[in-house]
Amino acid sequence: MIRHLLPAALLAAAVSSSRAADDPAVTEAAALIGRVVPAHAQQFSCEIIPPENGADVFEIDNAPGKVVLRGNNAVSLASAFNWYLKYTAKCDFSSCGVQLGLPEKLPAVSNRIRHAATVPHRFIYNYCTFGYTMPWWNWQRWERELDWMAMNGINMPFIITGQEAVWINTFTQYGYTEREVRQWLGSPAHFPWTFMQNMHSFGGELPAAWVPQRVKLAQQILTRARALGMKTVLQGYYGMVLPDFVGKHPGAKVIPQGRWAGGLPRPDMLDPTDPMFAKIAATFMAEQEKLFGRAGYYTADPFHEGGNSAGVDMADCGKRTLAAMMARDPDAVWVKMCWQTDNATLLSQIPDDRVIALDLWAENSPFWPRSAFQGKQWVWCLLHNFGGNTDLSTDLTHLARVFPDTLSRPNKGKLVGLGFVPEGYCSSPVVYDLMPEFAWRKDAVEIKPWLADYIARRYGTTCPKATEAWDGILATVGSIKYPSVRETPANSIIQARPLRGEKARTYVHTRPNHDKLRLAKAWLALGAAAPECSASDGYRYDLADITRQVLGDLARPVYERAMQAQAAKNAADFEKHSKLFLKIIADSDAITATRPEFLLGTWIKDARAWGTTPAARDLHEYQARLLITSWNAAPGGDLNDYACRQWAGLLKDYYRGRWELYFTALGDSLRANKPFDQNAFLTKLAAFEKNWVEAKNPYPDKPLGDTLAVARRIAADYAPILSDFYPTPVTPKPADIIGKWEYHAEGGTHLREFLADGTVRALAPNGTPRDWFDGFKWRIEGDRILAEHAGRKMTITHALMKDGTLLFESEGFGRGRRVPSPLKSEK
Repeated sequence: MIRHLLPAALLAAAVSSSRAADDPAVTEAAALIGRVVPAHAQQFSCEIIPPENGADVFEIDNAPGKVVLRGNNAVSLASAFNWYLKYTAKCDFSSCGVQLGLPEKLPAVSNRIRHAATVPHRFIYNYCTFGYTMPWWNWQRWERELDWMAMNGINMPFIITGQEAVWINTFTQYGYTEREVRQWLGSPAHFPWTFMQNMHSFGGELPAAWVPQRVKLAQQILTRARALGMKTVLQGYYGMVLPDFVGKHPGAKVIPQGRWAGGLPRPDMLDPTDPMFAKIAATFMAEQEKLFGRAGYYTADPFHEGGNSAGVDMADCGKRTLAAMMARDPDAVWVKMCWQTDNATLLSQIPDDRVIALDLWAENSPFWPRSAFQGKQWVWCLLHNFGGNTDLSTDLTHLARVFPDTLSRPNKGKLVGLGFVPEGYCSSPVVYDLMPEFAWRKDAVEIKPWLADYIARRYGTTCPKATEAWDGILATVGSIKYPSVRETPANSIIQARPLRGEKARTYVHTRPNHDKLRLAKAWLALGAAAPECSASDGYRYDLADITRQVLGDLARPVYERAMQAQAAKNAADFEKHSKLFLKIIADSDAITATRPEFLLGTWIKDARAWGTTPAARDLHEYQARLLITSWNAAPGGDLNDYACRQWAGLLKDYYRGRWELYFTALGDSLRANKPFDQNAFLTKLAAFEKNWVEAKNPYPDKPLGDTLAVARRIAADYAPILSDFYPTPVTPKPADIIGKWEYHAEGGTHLREFLADGTVRALAPNGTPRDWFDGFKWRIEGDRILAEHAGRKMTITHALMKDGTLLFESEGFGRGRRVPSPLKSEK
């Protein structure tokens, strides 16, 4: 059995505190400041002050030769430090490039600054974050993350690192060997979906040496988090059992759970009314406490994304799940992630103060307006990113007001927290600079002035070209309306598997939902800002990121032209555009190779570092490669490319390799004037993907090349051709738009009609009305035609081109042509 490496008493002692001058909170805050700005740490002074009406609070003030930071705990002090860096020193501490160009003598604040927390709980992490972002993180990376958390006011991290030992120590007391439990646990990259009751026994047997290493790491994380005054959230037991539990415990009421996405077997569930449920829960909670101490807050997610709850009284299930936690920890509070339902029935028999419901996708699809969680405490959460994808897609104007707006609503119920629960993150740094401020801001912000401050601190200067660039970024990838993308972000066609419906993640399309030409112009402006901004690492990250995005956008119209040429049997045009498509991928690889955040080699190196034998290192590399490509080793399945990302190495070898196979096969059939053998190609493609996942070839884990030089070269190559693929629209008049337009999408022909009364309707090719655009109104704004649905907060953009065609811009359906009226088929 895996026993604790650090006594629980020592963990508890780490969070004890007094109000003395050497208060542990002051000590921890000072140590954090020393890690972030070591050369300036002595110019900061930290002091403890009381909470403000029970709320966390911080102040920033001056004293002779000092910047004085005051707060009621270490997180408040760290938040004061970060607020000073942002708004007085004009610096930026981000996970994606930093700018800490402090003068030798720190600037004083003009007036004392004071902020009280808007909500008591500031939560972070989704189960999935531990797979898509941090399965291979070591203590050095976690230490920096904890500093970032504290500086951004986060005081409630969810931690499942090291949970493997708890499951091993529990089920070895119920008839299973340690190896059987390790086989059930499987791949560390896929642990979140085991702990969420989605799958088990996947990706190879967990090496025995992994477990004590991760226990040690978890104890380091928890010790530091608690020393900072954070309220850590651990796992609670909610009924999962290993295979053949009935065989080892005859008569146990086990509920088979069937299969999850892609046919993966789910863990069986023990009926909560079975006496064994409380017994196993008691063992689980005791073993967890030995390793990691009591947390007070615990997650549990029975019947996540389906499963079989037939015959289960869900209200009773919820009551028993909480009771099992409280049997060991009388102060236990259930932190319930509410994803596909608000869990009203499950939580109905639980006292309101014993549960905190996480409204997991509140920025887009909130539960709270429908019920405010029936009086239970709840946390407003930003999900933002699915799968850890790198594409840019957010609505900054919406994010700048949505949480303060929720705070002001009289029907908000018991809103007690702000949460950050991306499936994967360490991308879109502007989002994670903006949203944590609402832990300390109760009012919405005007996004343009806020962005002006952001640019100045991120780049270390005020630069007109950078401002011009961010105006374009805000108007494009910074203004993506959620209904236009089912799950953000939308992906580039680069990451799509050939012949898979032009999709990467199967839940979203690969048609960019923004003005591609305007973003390309913003990119060129950002590049032109290099003379003033290039000293900032944050600027260099952004330049690489926007370059990558623009190339990924351009790949779509290039791909469409290649496919049109192939359909027209124009071999020369097909070869020209397929080669350009492959060049775009190669150049995307070149620009991402200049930044440490975009290196496949780092992901693989970090995975291999956890292996203690050659076999274990190879296994972890296989698991790391698998998650971000095939996901579950089922070619063409729903989860393939769910975690796709534009990383150096992955672009050059995996995505480019797949498309090269496809274009070669299409080109061969075109030249031979023979039908394309789709089945033969798919067989070859599956073999290619399998071979890549199982390969062990090394990738660079250090940046190659200079971001500025590579971006300049790419701009020189592509700027001349942008107008060809993104022709400039003309400014229309109503008479130019009113009428019927025929276009092709999703394999069919459709009609869209703009009526003189300002409404829009959809028609079948024979003129039969469809209800697709009921409630939409259209108007002209500059050179764009906007079709808007106020209730659904949805906007569709069109552009009239010089040749009289209508570009279906935000939907990526190509161009429509005006249809004479009446239609021939109409009477």
